Amino acid sequence: MQLPLWKSILKRDENPITEISHFLRETAIFEGMSRRTLREVAS
Repeated sequence: MQLPLWKSILKRDENPITEISHFLRETAIFEGMSRRTLREVAS
C-alpha cells in the first residue's frame, strides 16, 4: 500500500531546476520571488 505522503516525498521531478525552485519557494528568504526569478536562481 502506498500512502499519499510517501508518494509525494519519494516523487522525483525529471527537471532538477524545477525541484530546486520548489525547495527555494518554501524557504523564507525566497518567499516573495516570482517563479521565473526562482528558476533563474535555481539554475
